[in-house]
Amino acid sequence: MAASTTAVAITAKKIDSINKKRTLFSRLKGLTQMHSREKLVKMADIELDHIALEITHRNDNPKHLRHFVDQYFCYYYGYVTNRNKINAAHDKIAFNQYVSEEAKKLKGTGKGYIKKEHVVPLKVIENELMRLNENDGAWDELSLEAQRDKISTVIHHLLRFATITTTEDRNLTFKSSMPDGFVYSGVPVKEEELFTRYKHTKNNQPIKLTSSPKNSLLEKDDEFFFKN
Repeated sequence: MAASTTAVAITAKKIDSINKKRTLFSRLKGLTQMHSREKLVKMADIELDHIALEITHRNDNPKHLRHFVDQYFCYYYGYVTNRNKINAAHDKIAFNQYVSEEAKKLKGTGKGYIKKEHVVPLKVIENELMRLNENDGAWDELSLEAQRDKISTVIHHLLRFATITTTEDRNLTFKSSMPDGFVYSGVPVKEEELFTRYKHTKNNQPIKLTSSPKNSLLEKDDEFFFKN
């Protein structure tokens, strides 16, 4: 009896997941004629919904979070082509957020010499997103809007992009983790603490990053990032 009840529960969960995906697909089809800015906001919300599904149904194996997190960021901040596509997001973000002094010298020399990367490693961001579903049942009880709010809060608090050289990347001590002492507890982190990874290099030469004048984070969410 217990096994049968469990099987029914799993089947119901799969059906719910399929129905949610169908709803997302229908919403995507309805966006084709929407005004550009409004469309970007709607597309960003859809990426949040994809992330919510990952958190709900693939808690132990979030295969697609990288894709959805980066796409949300691109849609929200407008790192898209004139047709609202994000296939050129690398070119839109590279050199337009945080840039190392050495990378600036190589601008225009080709992608083989520079690397666009997450300031806080994406693995750290993924772990924080999956922690949203740590308490049994609590996540499932949230409304979709509440789930979106929790997800976007984590992303806005932690996600930044840096452009560094491939040599600098090889010299980084911490590749997919943050140095000891970095703690995220659901509230804004001091901006300088997000960049502590760049102080730890194999050649003991910290990587200096400066913000690009075109950094859309400073234009759009300065108050959000630094509020108490």
